[in-house]
Amino acid sequence: MHAILSPLPIAAQVKLGHYRHFAVVTATESRTEQRDVYVPPRETGMAHYSHLSPDGKWVLVIEMDSDHWLPCRLVPFSGGAGKSIGPQNGGCVTAAWSPDGKWMYFTSDAGGHGSHIWRQVFPDGVPQQLTTGPTEQDGIAMAPDGRSFISSVGSDERTVWVHDQQGDRQISSEGYAYDPEVSLDGNNLFYLVARSSSDTERGGELSVSDLRSGQVSKVLPGIAVLSLSLSPDGKRVVYDSRDENGKHGLWLASLDHRFTPRRIGSGAAESRPVYAPSGKIYFQASEGDVDYLYRMNDDGTQPEKILPDPVILLRAVSPDERFVLVRRATKGEDSPTAIEILPVGGGSAVRVCSGWCGADWTRDGKDFYFSRPTMKGSSQWRTYIIPLSHGTLPAFPAKGVQSDKDLPNLAALQFVDEYIQPGPNSSVYSFGKRNSHWNLYRIPVP
Repeated sequence: MHAILSPLPIAAQVKLGHYRHFAVVTATESRTEQRDVYVPPRETGMAHYSHLSPDGKWVLVIEMDSDHWLPCRLVPFSGGAGKSIGPQNGGCVTAAWSPDGKWMYFTSDAGGHGSHIWRQVFPDGVPQQLTTGPTEQDGIAMAPDGRSFISSVGSDERTVWVHDQQGDRQISSEGYAYDPEVSLDGNNLFYLVARSSSDTERGGELSVSDLRSGQVSKVLPGIAVLSLSLSPDGKRVVYDSRDENGKHGLWLASLDHRFTPRRIGSGAAESRPVYAPSGKIYFQASEGDVDYLYRMNDDGTQPEKILPDPVILLRAVSPDERFVLVRRATKGEDSPTAIEILPVGGGSAVRVCSGWCGADWTRDGKDFYFSRPTMKGSSQWRTYIIPLSHGTLPAFPAKGVQSDKDLPNLAALQFVDEYIQPGPNSSVYSFGKRNSHWNLYRIPVP
């Protein structure tokens, strides 16, 4: 069992700001005298958890920036920016204090070999790695005497599968495989491979499996790919990678090695590329604290902003390129974000869902996939296949799908009990399967 240890103290709470902006605040139990403790400087920053020191003067903050975990931050409880602490070459996911307040503990994926436990003398000590090995650790619960702590120890395994005329079959066999994409001709399956689930924060190596012969090969050895999209003719791939400073950039590579990978785009922070049927590349680009949606030629020329309002995440582009599927912020709603279909040429948005769901078009444009958990909090997903008339969109209610009953013609819809990724048509698709093996262990402090 994978244990998640909630580290949020009573004295500090997380509040929602604009877009996905989360800050740490404090208030009395009656919610009076509320004030900010730490507000991330970027609008895409999210301070998810906080840990008050035993003397009540300092706070350990765990935060993300858009799509990746940052090193932990130490801030004064009185408020302020504080400073980055712990390993600086990895993301900090959980933290804790020793009972006497002399040590700060972290789980970090620094070093690229999974998530492990580190500690650092308060306030300016050198980070020390406490655990190593093939398994990972998640969560830290300190013993009252400070001589040991409890953590969830284990590993996640993930394989990619394909469904075609032969039925369901497993394709990958090694590493943590994810983000599969079937080529337009249905002959190849591309996917990313990392050592562990936490290593996906840095990206994975791109591999391809020939679905006819079963032969697997690496496409871009040694390159950490965060997201990818295949060209319509299957000869090139555009991908997103981060440099040594954590900045996103777009690259174009030849799948038959006719040219070496080359950087495209403006050189600004650009990510989440989608190769459209016209040969245009759609992507999101950072402008200050927010992202906007752009498209350009695949040689990087003629970039143009195609939507006036910010987006959080580009999910898909319709095969006719009339619509884009994005995650963006909501205003005055219980859920801070929603998945929506937006007309590229302007017009009203179509709400798919509030919060979390999956959606995409099959590459022939004849069907729309809608995925949601089978029940709240479940890791098991179900994907519904919604037929489309030419050029139309699914008939979703104004507030989007809130239950299966909101799906059009539910009784007649086909469904698959997986979160599936579209292929050339509804008879060919890919998906992943994940197995988790975790247990709680008491780990002595040296």
